[in-house]
Amino acid sequence: MKYKVGDKVRLKDDLRHGDCNGYYVCYMNHFKGKDLTIASVEEKKGIAIYTIEEDKDDIKWKFVEEMFEEVTSK
Repeated sequence: MKYKVGDKVRLKDDLRHGDCNGYYVCYMNHFKGKDLTIASVEEKKGIAIYTIEEDKDDIKWKFVEEMFEEVTSK
């Protein structure tokens, strides 16, 4: 797993519905380009699945590594 709980990541700007093996859906658009914090990580069938602290919806969206960019410090 590339990221751990507490890591800062950024959701890529160029994602489209169905990207990343179907994990990305248009309802996640409001997170695009934003700095996010990993809240949890689990592995399912060899794929790291992440949730983020900034997700306040009743449905907790699932993210995969390919959706994120590392946040570089300034």
